[in-house]
Amino acid sequence: MVRTFKFFVFFLFSLFVFSFSHKYFHSFTVLRTNSSTGSGEAEVEIIWHDLELSLSKDAGKTITIKSADFSKSLENYFLKNFQVVQPEGQKLNMIFVGYDIHADEINVFLEFPNVSDFSGMQLKNSLLVQEFPEQINQVMLKQGKIKKSWVFNSKSLEKTL
Repeated sequence: MVRTFKFFVFFLFSLFVFSFSHKYFHSFTVLRTNSSTGSGEAEVEIIWHDLELSLSKDAGKTITIKSADFSKSLENYFLKNFQVVQPEGQKLNMIFVGYDIHADEINVFLEFPNVSDFSGMQLKNSLLVQEFPEQINQVMLKQGKIKKSWVFNSKSLEKTL
């Protein structure tokens, strides 16, 4: 009886752990220019429970999607880990527009005022790579008829667009 109970507890624990873990770490970003607003835009899709860990480490306290300071922590994290730099070395002004939470992912929306062309700029994308060395951050640029994509990881954090 005790043996059966221990097995049952172990089984439930294993089921719990494996239901929340995953073997891939991936984000997908669409970077585009908006001719009607004259701004650049980014939409980043990322797994929110992985992001909670990074936000917590960054803030030095537990941050969850239900935390009162989640939005501010998310904005600060993106300001540090997702940057566009002009060819002469100056970071673009980035506005944190907001986010939408879905089942397992969160979509984060960013704006870069007065940007009509990302060509030649540097993108730094170090989202989640400190906590998850296997993290892959894919970025697709849609600019007019141009479509390009890049892959960022722990060994390649910056790319020229």
